[in-house]
Amino acid sequence: MNGPGHYAEAERCMKLASMAGDRPADAHAYRTDAMVHATLANAAATAMTGFYPDTVGDARAWDRVAGVPMPGGDDD
Repeated sequence: MNGPGHYAEAERCMKLASMAGDRPADAHAYRTDAMVHATLANAAATAMTGFYPDTVGDARAWDRVAGVPMPGGDDD
């Protein structure tokens, strides 16, 4: 799983935690999973602080997961 994948998974886990209702153990497990994925997403984003031509695809993946519109609708 790459950084954007971890980011998306963290968001999914937080959504599941909020829907756990009267199952606090499940909510706690989902929040814990979300924290792990958010930490890994943060590490991946931090590793990209130096922008190099071979990271363009990674940068676009981050834009997609964050909902940033691509110029000209480019979704590559």
